[in-house]
Amino acid sequence: MRFFRHAGLGWASAAVLAMGIAAGGSDAGAQDLSKLHEAAKKEGKVTVYTDLPVEFIQQVGETFKKKYAGVEFDFFRGDTTQIMTRIDSETAANRHAVDIVSTTSNRSSDLAKKGWLAEYKSEVAKSYPKGSQPEHGLWYNYALNTTSWAYNSKLVKAEDAPKSFNDLLDPKWKGKMGMQDPKSGGGGAHTWIMAYHRAYGEDKWKDYMAKLGKQIGRYGTYIPMQEALAAGEILIHVAAYPDFIEPLKQKGAPVEWAVPAQADYMLFLGLTLQINKNAPNPNAGRLMLEHMLSSDVQKILSTTGRIPAKPEDRPEAFKRFSAARLVDTDYDTIYAKRDKAWFDNEIKTLFAPAQ
Repeated sequence: MRFFRHAGLGWASAAVLAMGIAAGGSDAGAQDLSKLHEAAKKEGKVTVYTDLPVEFIQQVGETFKKKYAGVEFDFFRGDTTQIMTRIDSETAANRHAVDIVSTTSNRSSDLAKKGWLAEYKSEVAKSYPKGSQPEHGLWYNYALNTTSWAYNSKLVKAEDAPKSFNDLLDPKWKGKMGMQDPKSGGGGAHTWIMAYHRAYGEDKWKDYMAKLGKQIGRYGTYIPMQEALAAGEILIHVAAYPDFIEPLKQKGAPVEWAVPAQADYMLFLGLTLQINKNAPNPNAGRLMLEHMLSSDVQKILSTTGRIPAKPEDRPEAFKRFSAARLVDTDYDTIYAKRDKAWFDNEIKTLFAPAQ
């Protein structure tokens, strides 16, 4: 990814500011992919490794087969760690079973360093806002994941809810906030903490995190923490994902997610698509990538609570992002000044033992 200096924020990717830019070009499904379709039909099948919900990827598969007759669809569903382990074991055995993978930009970067990715210049991606997709062609963003905080809207009035990250330090929230345990060495909270360091600098980072650590009353894994918020067991969930909170809200849970005040930022992580350099069906893999980026799938994605990469296909709930400053969570830039081992050690001293 290309990086540039955003005033007052730190280093951010060119994709970051696309959240508030209107999309250009024609509809993403309008490109002529007939030649690619013919080449894919000769291969006859596409295999996808994905961390997406089973119901969604099945729906994607059905729309793909209907739109591109003659190409069968198969998939393996696992979390990102399971997918990476499977790829590593298959590569070591010189067995190439997958054509296209959906994961995160950090995992994409890892795969690129291993020489696993095939470069491909997408036709559909040309209809996306300028700067919203990586230019290298090794992977593409099909959706976004963001991080801020959430609160129980039954127990916390909107006017009293935190408006900025500094508001989380108010003594009235002490012991009433929960967070995914950052001492696990991974996960959204851990990444958010590291990205805060990159955005604001070490002195401000250490001062803020030391104070925040004294505020947290409960730690755990992500989903139980989100459930605790909905149940009113905690009032605020720090480092919460809006695209996880929104579906709960739509189902009637008393939860709300925040867009930080303009002085702050929200984390941005690209959910990505990439093609195996040794794909058994490379043309079918390219065709599936084009399909995932098309409005056909982006509109389906918008019904799942996820945040589509294509701005005009996002649901109304996520158009609040247009007012937000976003910073990406690319590990290469997070680790530019300090490595993971340093962060892990610091986090253990800044945050209380898990309860």
